[in-house]
Amino acid sequence: ATGWHVGWLIGPEYIIRPTLAASMRIVFCSNSPLQEAAAAGLEQVQECKFFQTQTAEYAERRKVLTDCFDTLGLPYTNPEGSYFILLDISRVEFPDDYTMPSLRVCLEEVKTSTCWFIALEVGVSSIP
Repeated sequence: ATGWHVGWLIGPEYIIRPTLAASMRIVFCSNSPLQEAAAAGLEQVQECKFFQTQTAEYAERRKVLTDCFDTLGLPYTNPEGSYFILLDISRVEFPDDYTMPSLRVCLEEVKTSTCWFIALEVGVSSIP
């Protein structure tokens, strides 16, 4: 559940083991009401056709973006298990003199500046 820090992971040990190191820092943040809400939601998934509805809604939203990217001729990944689209912006030219606002983060400055530019000038959120 995005933002709730509630979930589970099923997979091979080589994925699970390193993930446990990260989850030690995250899992303790889950409070009881959120855990109860996640359990109640899972009990109602089939009855409410949650996954079918969510899948259809994500497909509709994704199509808005991919249609735009197709029009612009920008290559992207078509997600098969997520709603994140990885967009190749290597051919896009950004102003050389664009500087990020006073906020500084630990990511590479070029990637971060690009995301800030897209957010502030284009109005689209992205993750470097």
